Parts: sequence; C-alpha cells; structure tokens
Amino acid sequence: MLDPGLRFEGFDTEDWTRLVELMRGRPGSGEEAGLIVVHDQGRVRKAIRTEGRVSLRSGDAWPQPLAGVARQETAGWVVALEAGALDAWMDWVGKGVQRQHDLLDQLLVAWEGLRDLAVQGRLVTWPTAASSVPVPRRAMILRAIGLLCPAGQSVVIAAWDGGKLWTSLAVRMSGSGLDWMMGPESFRASVEAAGPNPDALWTCLLDRARERMGPVALGIAADRTQWDQIAGTTEVGAWAKAVVSGRVRVEPLGRGLALPLAVDASRMAFSTLRSVLGRRNGARTEEGGAQ
Repeated sequence: MLDPGLRFEGFDTEDWTRLVELMRGRPGSGEEAGLIVVHDQGRVRKAIRTEGRVSLRSGDAWPQPLAGVARQETAGWVVALEAGALDAWMDWVGKGVQRQHDLLDQLLVAWEGLRDLAVQGRLVTWPTAASSVPVPRRAMILRAIGLLCPAGQSVVIAAWDGGKLWTSLAVRMSGSGLDWMMGPESFRASVEAAGPNPDALWTCLLDRARERMGPVALGIAADRTQWDQIAGTTEVGAWAKAVVSGRVRVEPLGRGLALPLAVDASRMAFSTLRSVLGRRNGARTEEGGAQ
C-alpha cells in the first residue's frame, strides 16, 4: 500500500492540522457527537463525549441499551468498551503483525482484532454493530483503490478560504502503492497567483498537480465551510446534492460523482434497514444494543 520510496513534501504542522480538520468536518448539531463508555464489573468506569458534557457518571449501572443512551446523551454514535479490552487488542496486534507486513496488512490485522473483541462482546457499538462488519480481503481493497486511482495517476483534495488555498493533499499511486504525497506548500504560491476566483484556483491547482504528478484520476474541492458541512453530515443525499449543485467541485465529473453517490447510497440503505428493523423489533432493538 505504501511504496518503499514514498516521497513526502509540502506540509508543515499547521497544514497537517488543517487537513485533519477538513477530513473530520464540523457537525452542525450535538446529535453528531460521539460517546465512549468504559465499563467494568457492571458499572461505568468512565464516559467521554466527543463534544460537550456527558450525564453518565462513574459508578452508574451497566449495561444499558445503547440506543437509549444515545438519545439521553444526544449522541450520533456510541462505543462501549469493557475495561482491559484495548490492552487485549494491542496484544492481538502485537502478535499478529509480522515483519514482512506492509501498512495495509497491519491495518487488516488491527481490524480483525477489533472484530474479535466485538464478537466476544467486549466491544459494542451503536448504531452499527461492530460484530456485523466483516474484515475485507486485501485483494478487494487493492482492487477498489485501483479503480479509484489507477497506477501512475493521482488524487487531489483541496479546500479554499477567502480566495486562498487553505489546505490540500495530492497523492500518487504506483504499481507498488502510494509513492508520492504533496501538501499545499508545494502549490500555494502559484495557485494563489491565479486570483481569488475558486474556479481559477481549482483549475490552476489541477494543472500544477498534473505537471508534477501526471494524470489526475480524481479531484475534489470546495470552500472550507462547505467541507465542514459535508464531512460532518449524515444526511442522505448530501454529497450528491453538493456535487450536482456545484458547491463541491469534482474532476472528472463522471468519476467524481461515483464516490459521493456511493456514500449516499450506503447511507440510504442503512437508514432504510434500520427503520424497518426498528418497526419490527420495537423495544427488542434497544435491548440487543446493550448486550
């Protein structure tokens, strides 16, 4: 997944921080915040909310129905961990990772360890049960990456703020994996010389990326505030609507639409399934979430 000769350039600490913020997004309401509960011997040991305060206290009885806890804490997702589960997971990873493993192999080992905890009931998640999420095969992941970005081509992501390049990431794939990562400092001066118009900025950035890295398989760009809204939303159709309306720019349009439409389709399918199961199972849904 990572080429041994990986080149890395054009980033400073602030650029990395901005890139993380870009990928994370800024949820528009507290309902998107998450809740992590660590429990031990039938009691809550610690409860942490990703945003704001939490009403659960150390010593509260556990388990509780996770769907009910989510409503009580206005949380978009909940993770319940048995005390010591993370230590067990780290042991799993330490024993499973081999010297010859690349980054993808290591990530798959880590994923398998988390799923094993979920199957044992030591890790429980809501709304999606971690135990029901299969570990993908290496070949499947590589095939998906190859479809998105064939060898010798690149993916470019960018965000604007006030007519300037706020942050960006350009990555190139080779036959042996990711071989080049370029940050905004590699492009900022020449891109911002094109003027404050977002279309001109985007065109210039793509041109500079092609000059340095070769063909661009997929480019995604938007204003910083738009990125915040899209990255943090769970609204079905949000990505597709943003692309069609032009609030999110993609290049080329045909390939670019595939990703947001796939994201929205999966969200719609999950929401529909959850709604149907909720109507059929009623209160049993909450009871199952606490197990």
